[in-house]
Amino acid sequence: MFASLFYMTAVFKGIGNLLETFMDIPYKIAIIVIFFIVVAYTATGGFISVVKTDAVQGIIMSIAAVLLFIGTVNAAGGLGSFHEIRQTASTSHLFTWNGGVALPMLFGVLVSATIKMAVEPRQLARFYALEGAAAARRGMIVSTLAFTSVYLLLVPIGIYAHRVIGDGLGDTDLVVPTLLITEGVFSPVVSSFLLVAMVAAAMSSLDSVLLVMASTAERDIRGLLWPTDSQETTLKFTKAYVVLFAAITMGIALDPPGSIVGLTALSGSMYAACFLPSMTFGLYWSRGNSKAVIGSFLTGLAVLFFWPWEEYLHQVFPAIIVSSLVYTLISFVSPKIETERISQLFIAAD
Repeated sequence: MFASLFYMTAVFKGIGNLLETFMDIPYKIAIIVIFFIVVAYTATGGFISVVKTDAVQGIIMSIAAVLLFIGTVNAAGGLGSFHEIRQTASTSHLFTWNGGVALPMLFGVLVSATIKMAVEPRQLARFYALEGAAAARRGMIVSTLAFTSVYLLLVPIGIYAHRVIGDGLGDTDLVVPTLLITEGVFSPVVSSFLLVAMVAAAMSSLDSVLLVMASTAERDIRGLLWPTDSQETTLKFTKAYVVLFAAITMGIALDPPGSIVGLTALSGSMYAACFLPSMTFGLYWSRGNSKAVIGSFLTGLAVLFFWPWEEYLHQVFPAIIVSSLVYTLISFVSPKIETERISQLFIAAD
């Protein structure tokens, strides 16, 4: 839940920057407007409606990725301008080791962001909602191809943006908003479409994360402490948690503690350190148990926040290693749990 708060703060900040730059809406007012829209959208919808709208938003975002890449590259002088950017004195350092960003940080951000897409609860909820194993396999293939395609289109934009915007932009969070308003990059129609697509991207992320957080708070915390059989009561509390977590995120986003990349990387690192070992081992090894999950969760989190040598190695790597070792160790020293349900699950998997 804490990791999700950091991620949602990054999304709030991104859309706030976009509305401020493109529509001249003051940043804090934009954040408040986003809060009300997200709460109304999420609380009145639910899981099924969110999944359906996400499918539409995903198509819009894919088209936007293509347009953003084409527009930025053309404005920079075409694909061939890559070599000119490499030879320009102000940008040549970006093509050297540790030139733009220290390599440990770069690899850490890439790994944490990638793992986050595989292990975060909102993605798992969608796979659990599929009708069967065949649909899950198709979903894995489609989602991987879609993610890779969009990723490959978006990553080079930062390089080409140097040639379009220049070196006067101090805040990297403003690169895309600045591209949208820079004359000669996109037509007014395309810029407006890209704005809508990025709002769709924000909504697609915020609604699903809020639903998972609210459901977790209701079913796994309040529901365990004060059980109830009333679906109406459960629904009311879930909607209340949607408002609560959105309000907390709004409060943080009004004065964000870091950049979009930094907040996203922190969120991804927490997901990776806490969930990757238990998910991976849990899927393929029947020996694991709840003690191993909790132990790996706590040690991974501790290493992530207290790793002292991040200038040499990003903390997500030792956090994953230690978390995995702790999971394995606790599973071996604990009595093996053998139930009919576990046997059926692993027989079905085989």
